[in-house]
Amino acid sequence: MTCDDATIASRLVAALPNTRWFANKGSGIAGVTLHERVSLSLDVAADIALADVHLAGRDPHSLSPRYVALIDAAGGDAIATPAVACWLLDVVRSGRSIHGRSGRFIGHAAGHAERVPSGSPAGTVTVTLLGGDASNTSLLVRCGSDGWVIKLLRRCHAGIQPEVEIGEFFAAASPWRETPRLCGWLEYVPADDDRDTVSAAIATVHEFAPGHATGWDRLVALLIADDGLAGRNGDEVIAIVASIGDVTARMHRAFSSRPDIPAFAPEQPTPTERKAAAARMSRHAEGVFALIESRLPRVEPAMAKRLATVLAARSTLVSRFDRLASLAPVTSTIRVHGDYHLGQVLVAEQGSVLLVAEHESMLLVAEQG
Repeated sequence: MTCDDATIASRLVAALPNTRWFANKGSGIAGVTLHERVSLSLDVAADIALADVHLAGRDPHSLSPRYVALIDAAGGDAIATPAVACWLLDVVRSGRSIHGRSGRFIGHAAGHAERVPSGSPAGTVTVTLLGGDASNTSLLVRCGSDGWVIKLLRRCHAGIQPEVEIGEFFAAASPWRETPRLCGWLEYVPADDDRDTVSAAIATVHEFAPGHATGWDRLVALLIADDGLAGRNGDEVIAIVASIGDVTARMHRAFSSRPDIPAFAPEQPTPTERKAAAARMSRHAEGVFALIESRLPRVEPAMAKRLATVLAARSTLVSRFDRLASLAPVTSTIRVHGDYHLGQVLVAEQGSVLLVAEHESMLLVAEQG
């Protein structure tokens, strides 16, 4: 059996400040209360719990942030345990409902989740933690030639989870397939009489795309192996960047392709909204230029020369953002990938590009056509 509530709570108080995914590191922790806890009934002792973290100095009547924890027999983190990963895959695939103290954990399978095993997968299961996530915990689950990426959404955000909503859209309502497809998700649903808690997505399961590296890793490796764009890898770098641009455009066209679905219908921005968007982009660009300028004296001469060239184009580049305010006849706001950077792009050795399925609900002013 796992530890009692008091032991788990005290260990979470000690462990949370040292985790990457704990978002309240600037605040002291006054205590932890387990809102929910369910034994997973596995060969190894493991529980899933929802922990309310009471922050020091905060009004005791205010809503405490709630985090998801998977707990092993010693009260430690059990997320990378193969039996726990298989349990989660099975619940998602089968659509099972597990009753807890205050609510239920419910699995939801996407329409094409037939590759996700129901029951324990046949063969040896390996679990690898994937680095880089700050607010979640991602792991790769492999069994033979099959693989899935599980993301535990550590911070419970009530209501619709954009990653689930958009994953379902790409899987079922759009022909665009250049992202690992959503296989399903785990949801927590409170009891009917619990009016203070709203259902929340706990974890997602996506297809695994083997043979890819992140766009950041791939491009950095090519650039440092040679003399930047001027070297023999320059053409390959430019080709990858062009491919990323192409797949990004196709993604945005997919986002704007279903005006019949209210949550994804393109909208015409008002003049005020266009000006506000242009101002945000200009301010962000100016902040980047100011950062470059402040770091310039401390970088190596070759890089400083390149950065100086970028700084010389400062006014020209910023003015292009300002033009967005006057694009009234050809603009609309659409849903977009809201955490978009080179770490969210997968590049194969052959140069094909996939976008990682980590989406947020945001708007972008984008040209139509």
